[in-house]
Amino acid sequence: MIQTEVSRLLIEGAGELGVFLTGEHILAFKRYIDELKVWAEHMNLIRREDDREIVLKDFLDSLTVIRHLSESASVMDLGSGAGFPGVPAKIVRPDRKMV
Repeated sequence: MIQTEVSRLLIEGAGELGVFLTGEHILAFKRYIDELKVWAEHMNLIRREDDREIVLKDFLDSLTVIRHLSESASVMDLGSGAGFPGVPAKIVRPDRKMV
């Protein structure tokens, strides 16, 4: 699991955005951090190596779009590179259609 401090930061930050995370969400974000770090060794996807910075500057920034998605929203994320904001948004809103 993401370090306790980083998990708390993710949960509290998302809560301030009106996004409430479950343990399942936290595990998905943990897997995402792990994959970002693996692929960062092969490609220039992200420059951040610190989990805390990834949560603050990538995950939480990405979650700011959630409150703007209507119930019937379909989202096209073009040129997202490392998957921001599409992947974090899809983690917390799997019911939304995202391409």
